[in-house]
Amino acid sequence: MAQSLIVGLSPRNFRHLFRASTGVGPSEMFENMRLEKAAYHLRYGRHTDIWLDCGFSQPQHLATAFRRRFGLTPTEYRQKAAF
Repeated sequence: MAQSLIVGLSPRNFRHLFRASTGVGPSEMFENMRLEKAAYHLRYGRHTDIWLDCGFSQPQHLATAFRRRFGLTPTEYRQKAAF
């Protein structure tokens, strides 16, 4: 039996409706939110464990996703944001 959500939709139907209304799937939306949080910390924060604070299991996972999304490594982004 398929697991249903509180709203009475199957996970598949939820993903379909979510993508139809936002243009991206739930996992992509969640990753985008985590990357935006990382970008904010890189611009304004000074702590070093941003990868952990933003829900990535390894620093390299953040770096790979960040480069894919922004076209820069986190270090390059931080350096450009400093100006």
